[in-house]
Amino acid sequence: MPSEVVLPSALTPVIEECAGLGRAFSEAGARLFLVGGIVRDAFEGRTLDDPDVDFTTDALPQQIRSLVAPFASALWTQGERFGTIGLQVGARLVEITTHRSEIYRSDSRQPVVEFSREVEADLARRDFTVNAMAVEVTGPARLIDPFGGLADLRARRLRTPIGADVSFSDDPLRMLRAARFIAGYGLEPDADVAAAVATMADRLAIVSVERSREELAKLLAVDDPRPGLWFLQRSGLLAMLVPELGDTDADADADAEGGFEGGFDHVARVANEPMRRLATLLAPLGTRTRAAATLRALRCSNEVVATVSKTVGALALVWEMGESPSAGAIRRCSVAVPDMDALLDVAAALASTPQRRAIVDAVRAGVAQLAATEDLAHPEPALDGDAVMALLSVGPGRAVGEAIAFLRERRLDDGPRSAAEETALLLEWAANRSP
Repeated sequence: MPSEVVLPSALTPVIEECAGLGRAFSEAGARLFLVGGIVRDAFEGRTLDDPDVDFTTDALPQQIRSLVAPFASALWTQGERFGTIGLQVGARLVEITTHRSEIYRSDSRQPVVEFSREVEADLARRDFTVNAMAVEVTGPARLIDPFGGLADLRARRLRTPIGADVSFSDDPLRMLRAARFIAGYGLEPDADVAAAVATMADRLAIVSVERSREELAKLLAVDDPRPGLWFLQRSGLLAMLVPELGDTDADADADAEGGFEGGFDHVARVANEPMRRLATLLAPLGTRTRAAATLRALRCSNEVVATVSKTVGALALVWEMGESPSAGAIRRCSVAVPDMDALLDVAAALASTPQRRAIVDAVRAGVAQLAATEDLAHPEPALDGDAVMALLSVGPGRAVGEAIAFLRERRLDDGPRSAAEETALLLEWAANRSP
């Protein structure tokens, strides 16, 4: 890429703040390059609100440490053996890494790292050409773009700096990243990328489940993840990552029982919040048990497993309530999920017919009406176990549990009562109870 390319003005503050570093490296006979998403996003006209910046250099780690010391208010050397020195410059967190070329083993995505003197070798190991651009800051700032990343960005094209089959064989996680860039930047994979993914999807097996899950989460956080999800499904990557969804027919019509509309439209319609997006994606699984098993296979946290699987399982309760939901049904649904608003948001995204949308509206209205006068999330009886034992003149045991269960069921059916009202109700129950 010729040096006359005008750099985006969004990069100016970053370049100015790090000008001292640039001069120090230049005076030492080294070169320093700004790299990473900040370069790509600047040319995209996106807001650069992340204070973290990455540089690459031909200086070796020990020299980096010496050169940055006068500028750093804090210094981190944990990554030094891999060529990375971290530091804080003003409000910015900065990482500077020696140019690297990497050799991958066929059974692992962990590279054997070798340092390089050429920035082009470092950029060649990046995942896609749009991420293989650099801005040199030693001397007048200029764009370094040996693989045509800027042209690809403007053409909305997704390519790899080296052959896609080699790049994806080296690091199969890049295939999942492709989905995120397709969705997040509106890029179209070129024929080389598409063909490589279609034939190499099974190589994703060498990537850790945790790393794959993180990439899926990043894709779901894109405003409209549908193009990326389509890419995953058509390429076979979705079946590798979430086998239960890989079998889903995304061209299917809406399911009258599950309310699932194909084409991943439902995922784009729900609010962009991690738990809601994940619950909406997994909604076609239909049950809490299946959703929980899938989430555990992805090694999600216990909180995510519980929250998302309960939301998926409770969708059936929403549809069963119909357009005239009873107060009792709303209360029972409210205690079945951690967040009723999230459940209704997911249900609204899934509602593919006027009837389904009417059900969601009716339940939402019912929730609002009840929430104005009672605590839907904690519908506990007014009487506790000690009060029950005193009233029934019994000690701890089965009778107390049955009494509390009775009061709780009545609380869910009829709403809150005072302690006096519950006392009368309990004494009547005890009088009529079979010995």
